Amino acid sequence: FEVGQTTTPGIGMMQQEMADQFLNQTRQLVNAFLNEEVPELLEELEQRYEGNLDDSNKHHIIEDIRKQIDSRIKYYAGQLPHREDMTPLQRSEQIAEYVKQDVKRAIEHFLAHIPNETKGEENG
Repeated sequence: FEVGQTTTPGIGMMQQEMADQFLNQTRQLVNAFLNEEVPELLEELEQRYEGNLDDSNKHHIIEDIRKQIDSRIKYYAGQLPHREDMTPLQRSEQIAEYVKQDVKRAIEHFLAHIPNETKGEENG
């Protein structure tokens, strides 16, 4: 027995299931972005910043970002107030957009400040 135990433990479980569904749904949206759009974004930014990343580096960048998306989703979920006029899907989409913007900024910052040896230039 625990002090303060509720008589309806199912409510907490339902809230947790909804939170898990929200996280999974938002994660799927961001993962689709990482898989489908980020490789093209990397190519575009490589040209802009005269970088030359090999496939291994690109894969590493994407996977490093992928490891951080849950914390970004949770951050924005905690920052954005719940709105009654917004469906769970709309909330997932909105938070996914914030995370995508973070990803774009992070990649651009990385490529803008990439060391010369990673840009494919020879060290003499």
